[in-house]
Amino acid sequence: MRSNWNRWSEARYSLEVWRGALKKIEGHQGMGVVSYFTFLRWLFLLNFFIFLLIFWVITFFQVAFKATTVYDTDLIGSDSKFNTTIAETCSASYTTNISSDALTLILDFFQGTGWMEDTAMFNGFYTDKKLELAASNYNMPLAYFLVTVAVMLISLVVMVHNTLFNVKNTVMPKENAYKVNDCNAKNTVMPEENTSKVNDCNANNTVMPKENASKVNERNEARSVYSHLEFVNAVFAGVDFNIAQSESMKFKQKSIRLGLVSELQEQRHKKEKKNRTSEEKYNVYTARFFVNFIIILMLGGAGVAIYYAEEYSADFTTQSDVATNNHSLVILLVQFLPSIVIGVLNGAYPVIFGHLGKLEGCRPATAIRFQLIRMVFLRLASIVMIVASLYVQITCSSDLNSCRVGDGNPCAAIQCWETYVGSAFYKLIVFDFIINVAVTLGVDGLRKLISSKCQCSLVKTIAQSEFNLPSNILDLVYSQTLLWIGIYFAPLISAVSVVCYFTIFYVKYLSAMYLTVPPEKPYPASKSNSFFTIILMVAFFMICVPVGYVLSNLEPSPMCGPFRVYSAPADIIRVQIDNASFWFSVIWRVGTSSAFVATLIILLILLVYYCTALKSAHKDMMKDQLKLEGMDKKYLFARINELGGTPTESVAAERSSGDSISIQSETEV
Repeated sequence: MRSNWNRWSEARYSLEVWRGALKKIEGHQGMGVVSYFTFLRWLFLLNFFIFLLIFWVITFFQVAFKATTVYDTDLIGSDSKFNTTIAETCSASYTTNISSDALTLILDFFQGTGWMEDTAMFNGFYTDKKLELAASNYNMPLAYFLVTVAVMLISLVVMVHNTLFNVKNTVMPKENAYKVNDCNAKNTVMPEENTSKVNDCNANNTVMPKENASKVNERNEARSVYSHLEFVNAVFAGVDFNIAQSESMKFKQKSIRLGLVSELQEQRHKKEKKNRTSEEKYNVYTARFFVNFIIILMLGGAGVAIYYAEEYSADFTTQSDVATNNHSLVILLVQFLPSIVIGVLNGAYPVIFGHLGKLEGCRPATAIRFQLIRMVFLRLASIVMIVASLYVQITCSSDLNSCRVGDGNPCAAIQCWETYVGSAFYKLIVFDFIINVAVTLGVDGLRKLISSKCQCSLVKTIAQSEFNLPSNILDLVYSQTLLWIGIYFAPLISAVSVVCYFTIFYVKYLSAMYLTVPPEKPYPASKSNSFFTIILMVAFFMICVPVGYVLSNLEPSPMCGPFRVYSAPADIIRVQIDNASFWFSVIWRVGTSSAFVATLIILLILLVYYCTALKSAHKDMMKDQLKLEGMDKKYLFARINELGGTPTESVAAERSSGDSISIQSETEV
């Protein structure tokens, strides 16, 4: 059984996507940059699974089978409370502007308009009736609703699992090692006159108050010893001697060197922070206050600019005579105006945030995290403004016809608002991908060319481009957030995302290996993957609000889409419940009642409290067990002293290292 599992693990490891490329990047840029590529690979695999799920659940059936001609009771219920006449009439009047010009057809591909509106890419393409299969009929509206909910739930479960896995692999082993060494060292090293401290690993400052000053000095010395031991272990014990190829060994040596540089940066900042005077602390806090105040104003201005750009673009492009009165290039620029504004802000603001962040005096890892959080707010603010602008347009209720289409003043003439919204997010993803590739190959490539051809050392130093980890991570978070919020309006947008991520990996690989240099302040990768996933989870919960509102409350367009006969997409679930058996309806109503949900929440809170108490009890039991083991070791050392004389110098050295590790564990906790 174990051998089969080992063979499966080895086979899975050998089939791991981009494993060799990640090893090369690790040797050239360090583990901090590798964490970006690991995050990119994880998103690529997630989106590939989402694409397969959507394709085989709804797209395949929609393309391969024909729809029925009538509405079944499974769709509208037995009481026929939904008006199907309006949906049929409006669906017949729905038209798309398809041009025969080659240039227009190409532009429609990048804009998601014209002939693209009649493809399986967008919501309006899917039928609101059942599909005729050989043995039975396929409920397309129900499948569409369930696959949308399934995509969101699967993404949440995968993110939580990935976060817990990364935290377990990065935090818990380190914490447990420190605690074991802490208790063992204190139980085995302390002299006989301090045996009363064996019974409590944390009683150093309460059992013998007179020795507090000496203990502080010992701790300071132990911290210094531990820091040196950490570097020694990294140099002499960090090399894998099973590596046979010289190139792989060079990559491993570079990785160790970059890790040491990162740790030295952290140690230097801690020393500078410790030696700050009161005046320097006041200056640092004042600078941080003004920096954050300026950044808040910048974020507010960015949100306003994006909102009005989207509103102007919608008013301009939905006019009936826009094609006759304006050049096609002007129309293209106006359609991409929100994306252009977002691209300019995403390109300029990180540079400004980086310069402002230098005034705060934070350590490298904290500075990068602050910059990530600010850029997250920028990206999320842009998405919020786009969603708000689109919501104002599609909920406009002035001068609408029977199909709820405006005449352009004041409401935009939007026929199928689901396809219109899907086209907006499609443009954002495509434009973000184009800008990402263009900046990487254009800007970084040009700077690399200048630094390699120019002989001036100053120009070489300035022209060299670093791999901007925060900006690249936020590009992935922004793109993935667009996918989640647009998956309902454009199901096959996941296929576009898969192609984009696949291309971006090799573009960024080229940048990391040949166009950029390692960051001057390397980012420690110990907790990076979990931190990136947490940022992505924050964005996920933010977009769950508009997606949930659309599915449960917003009235669909009567001209297109699988929910055109309903007052809300969630009505398809209500119809299925009404058509189900009596016992299932009763269970559903009880399970979704407020009393049941409140009881479930209380039980979950009690369960969390119980697990927390159980963890604390297990921790105390572990401490007691470690104390007993320490006492056993103390007894064995005493017996060795009686039989063989005094301990050797090596044992004393081991004890001193144990003290240093125990002191470091106290500081970590």
